[in-house]
Amino acid sequence: MFAIQKLRYELRAGEPIIMHELVPTVTLRGAFGYAIAQLIARYDGIAHMAEKVQIYRQLFMPERQDGLATVHRDIPRPFLLRGAYSRPDRRSFLLEVILWGSAIPFEPFVDQVVELVAIMGIGRRNVCCDHQKIVSEAVATTFPAAVCQLQVDFLSPVVRLACNGRPLRDSVPFYALFARFLDRFSEIDRVYGEGYGVPDEEAYELKQWARSIHSHVIALEQVATQRRSTRSKQTMELRGFVGSMQYLGDFDPARKYLGYLPWIHVGHCSTFGCGWTTLHCSSYQHMRETS
Repeated sequence: MFAIQKLRYELRAGEPIIMHELVPTVTLRGAFGYAIAQLIARYDGIAHMAEKVQIYRQLFMPERQDGLATVHRDIPRPFLLRGAYSRPDRRSFLLEVILWGSAIPFEPFVDQVVELVAIMGIGRRNVCCDHQKIVSEAVATTFPAAVCQLQVDFLSPVVRLACNGRPLRDSVPFYALFARFLDRFSEIDRVYGEGYGVPDEEAYELKQWARSIHSHVIALEQVATQRRSTRSKQTMELRGFVGSMQYLGDFDPARKYLGYLPWIHVGHCSTFGCGWTTLHCSSYQHMRETS
């Protein structure tokens, strides 16, 4: 298991901050990564910072053991970005940075990264911003007991979530969602948590249990868009879905894990802010009291 820390910053500008329409943090992710690289380069060569620079590299710019630069699906980054505009004129944006496990003590480094992002400018016009940190708090990952009905809202596009090799489009069976989530949880825990992940036997049993959960579509919408980096000139395809699913069954077997779902996201490009979910739980008692 691993701890989770939520950081929230407000970015304010004198003009609209123009970012990606569908996933604003997709625009911020490039600037965030560039700022991390800039800070590491700035500290590199300073004698008393040598140890910290090595740790920063291992955490925020991880590499595979063969020395090649990794991709997110190989070694997950220890953070993800998400957020939304806080004013209709788009002159203020609330950015959340979610840190996991061993990255949490490096919150001051993240503060410096956000400060540098604000100075360099964000959005399509590279608008320089004032910034203020407004939240730093530990996240509770508890999931209630005796839940019989679970609604999952997919707030940002879930990209390339597949089942049996086929992308999910019209429905999201619980076992497909849960299997990918459990794999991602294990990846993060092995790198930034206690280092064990979910034991193979337990993971197998839980994935079999997940097939007993009934799935119903509330509303799903297919989305397809692109993100083009102004710095690298690279184009990234974002194809997935948003909407809501309802799941019915006994969720107690996976209680200790399900509370993590809203905080680690699912699908590809999760570090960019894709795959953001919220959970709404109901028990038989609650349903009787409200009927």
